[in-house]
Amino acid sequence: MIKKVKSFSLVVGSVLSLIASSRTTGMVLDSGYNLTTTVPIVDLQIVPHMIRQVNIGGKDVTDNLIRLLKNRGYEFEFTTLVERQHRYLPSSPSLCELQKLPNIKDLDDELFLCTEGLFAPSLFENDDIKTCDGIHTMLFNSLMNCGIEYQEELCQNIVLSGGNTLLQGFGQRLEKELLSLAPKVRIIAPSSRMFLSWTGGAALVNQSKIDIIPWMNVEEIYNINWPR
Repeated sequence: MIKKVKSFSLVVGSVLSLIASSRTTGMVLDSGYNLTTTVPIVDLQIVPHMIRQVNIGGKDVTDNLIRLLKNRGYEFEFTTLVERQHRYLPSSPSLCELQKLPNIKDLDDELFLCTEGLFAPSLFENDDIKTCDGIHTMLFNSLMNCGIEYQEELCQNIVLSGGNTLLQGFGQRLEKELLSLAPKVRIIAPSSRMFLSWTGGAALVNQSKIDIIPWMNVEEIYNINWPR
């Protein structure tokens, strides 16, 4: 099967997400099921030692929603459908809107309190993450630790990736929090961000002009000592 491969390259998912957004320089915020990372990239090269990550993701939001529902007297073993359809992030912690949920009673604060821990981890029940920085603070610290010559361009090209960033209002809330720390930022939220790295991989193999990514030919692939 490998004989049919003409060339091969190993590329970090965050770099592929940046390629999918038609950029070569930017800060990728990837938030998934149980991990959120910030990866600064310049000319498709990751800036060394500036990656930040925290063990916070969609699972913590799910667990928090279950806890909040139990406090209201409900018992839910599976809440993903409710989350996908109705949970949201308010533009500020003090904003709360009533939303209707099908087949269950009206919920109030639960709809945004379950997600608020992304920016204030102390609201989550998990003791291991209560003292962590919010994702906006982690992102800002990653930006500020990059070379000053890159900071402005990185701030203007913050790319969201991962299913957890599909929360309604996620990009707007992140932008608002960052603007309290930095004078000017821009959030790019591609509609396909749940599978953005896959989109970037497909774009990469169809764009031979991107020669900044190292590729290996068939002979080089055969000479690799692959683990057995």
